[in-house]
Amino acid sequence: MADGGTIEAVSVEALQAQVAKLTKALARAKTKGKRTMPAQKPGKSEQVVGTPRDFLDAVEARFGELDWDLAANETNCVVQNVDGGPSRFFFGEEENSLRQNWGDRVGLNWCNPPFDDIAPWVKKAAEEASPIARVLMLTPASVDANWWWDFVRPHAVTYAVAPRLTFVGHDKPYPKGLSLLYFGLGATGFGRFRWKEGRK
Repeated sequence: MADGGTIEAVSVEALQAQVAKLTKALARAKTKGKRTMPAQKPGKSEQVVGTPRDFLDAVEARFGELDWDLAANETNCVVQNVDGGPSRFFFGEEENSLRQNWGDRVGLNWCNPPFDDIAPWVKKAAEEASPIARVLMLTPASVDANWWWDFVRPHAVTYAVAPRLTFVGHDKPYPKGLSLLYFGLGATGFGRFRWKEGRK
């Protein structure tokens, strides 16, 4: 060197190790303090879950009594008997709700469909719901999905659900936002359903 100093030889391996160390430190700095999403398990998540009763009570207080459950079984039907237990007012797996005529179900119908394939459920609600056969449907808040743009936006009022729900049998809230879709009103729009407000 011109100033009389010496140049220390550094191996390629040492430089690569230093770069790797700096890269990890930078990645940690970028994510520090940020929340991370839980690991998703496509095709492996539980598809038959119960809707929490306190949420359903808030739904009925806001929108009216539920008359029929479009996707349920004996243990998770949301329409209650007079004694407060699940009724037989539902389409079970053996009846295949998607093959039934939802337009014949006069009143306010509930649907918490399997989240792994929402499109056929919202399509059916868009096609068959009416002012006398309305449908409330709980879905992921996937406003970027094709099914939302094709069947929800032009046919339903979308309510963002707040706070997040903890489904029956689970101890943590569902990791993504949910929407409550109201089909059959002859209206569209967007709002927020703060289901715990004013409730004890």
